[in-house]
Amino acid sequence: MAEAQALIQSSYQQTNNDEEVRIGYKHRQCGCFWILLLVTGLWGIVGMFGEVALIAVEWNEFDTGIDMSSMQSSYYDFGVSNNNIFMVVLLICWAMSTIWLQIEDRGQYMLVTYGPCRWMLCGMGKEKIFYHSIRDVQTSKSCFYGFGIPMCSSVKLFNTCSCCCGLTASEPRPNFCGHQTIKLTIVERAQGENALEDDDCFGERCCLQCCCGANGEYCGKGCCCQFCINPCDANFCMMNTVFISTNDTRGLMRLINEKMGGAGGDNFGSGDNHTLI
Repeated sequence: MAEAQALIQSSYQQTNNDEEVRIGYKHRQCGCFWILLLVTGLWGIVGMFGEVALIAVEWNEFDTGIDMSSMQSSYYDFGVSNNNIFMVVLLICWAMSTIWLQIEDRGQYMLVTYGPCRWMLCGMGKEKIFYHSIRDVQTSKSCFYGFGIPMCSSVKLFNTCSCCCGLTASEPRPNFCGHQTIKLTIVERAQGENALEDDDCFGERCCLQCCCGANGEYCGKGCCCQFCINPCDANFCMMNTVFISTNDTRGLMRLINEKMGGAGGDNFGSGDNHTLI
């Protein structure tokens, strides 16, 4: 149990009225989603080497007097290889960005981040969720895994299967895929709003400033062309739901309950719905 408490890295602080409130909760879940991305990327590299070998063979045949159709085929194959290079790089970047998922209490808000190379997600790997903006919280059986806001769904994803490292204070026995998904309903806002911090790297800072928050909301509704292409004022950068996977369901639900001023935090994590307001 001591090792589990060290892994979850939770600390407690007494308030003036001696009510025990969790301050400094920090939990990291190792995911599986990145493994699929990495394997797919590596398979793409193998495929590219195969294409390069095929091109070399075709060019050799062309030099020995084969007709021009072989040369045209070589150009076509080389173009496909260029596309593959882009996809392979993208998949490997995404894999290195989503190895783990971390949830951290920062007092007035919860910081949720992917890592370790989250800057490769172009601002989509970080969110500050203010407790006062949470309208509902419940566990979900959703298998909507990934990151960002896919398909303009208004759902921000920090959702991934867990690896065999689910050792926590509330779940002391490690197990494979021992996670649950927490569904947070929040006041609708643009993704990445107020997420910018001084220690963010240059690339992530640029993305958060230019493509998230108020600027993201402006871009999401069509910029200056909104009046002709989006008269209904829809916005693909807005979010009102957050899916967060964790293998410390009870601990996270208890944290949210305490921060929202609720009672009976120990009853959370049972898989039932828990509406806060």
